[in-house]
Amino acid sequence: MQKIIKLVLFVVCLVSGLASCDKMNDRLDVYLASGERIYIGKIDSMNTFVGDNRVKLRFWATDPRAKRVGFYWYPNNDSMFVDITPTFANNYFEIYIGGVSGSKAITEGNYTMRVITSDKANHYSIPFEKVVNIYGDKYRSTLTNRVLKTVAYTVATSSLSLTFSGPTSDKEIGIGIQYFDKSGVAKSLVLPLTRITTPLVIPNVEKTKTVTYRTMFLPEPLAIDTFYTISKNIVIP
Repeated sequence: MQKIIKLVLFVVCLVSGLASCDKMNDRLDVYLASGERIYIGKIDSMNTFVGDNRVKLRFWATDPRAKRVGFYWYPNNDSMFVDITPTFANNYFEIYIGGVSGSKAITEGNYTMRVITSDKANHYSIPFEKVVNIYGDKYRSTLTNRVLKTVAYTVATSSLSLTFSGPTSDKEIGIGIQYFDKSGVAKSLVLPLTRITTPLVIPNVEKTKTVTYRTMFLPEPLAIDTFYTISKNIVIP
């Protein structure tokens, strides 16, 4: 009796094993039918230089098989493509999206940029992804002028003395002042933070003509466009 039981158990195990092998072979057959997928190298890295409704992309691609690069940005679901020829002599490639230098437009917003390389046989790389912030009028509307605390004019030297408050934001990079000199020639001063003294003295200013100032901002350290507040008149006593 025990021999019969052992025999039955052996047969059941054998049948179960064969069924498992059949399932494994089925999965393997599906994989083999689809063919082996070939990937080429993705871009090595990418720097983004954002601006006013535009962005400059600097990327490195060293796989010599890569002949074309596709850029896809979401949520706009738009794309653009460029041809490349990677060589060891090429340090990097650059393209613009948006602006007068770009063949595609891009508007202010937060995007996920997906980059995929391909070769002549349409083999693709795995995606390289990076989040990009594009700036425009919405960002510009949030900017405020630095506060002008005091204004003084010295008639003898035609000097205008201005005392400003501190920066309104860590994105601020300076101020611009527009005025006319005593000969009636329009002048423009662009002063980075390091040149804004207390007080700030501007010589040879014609007080009867308009004097204005505006504050300058850089939304990111590597941004390619400076953003300005609306110019504000300076009333000279």
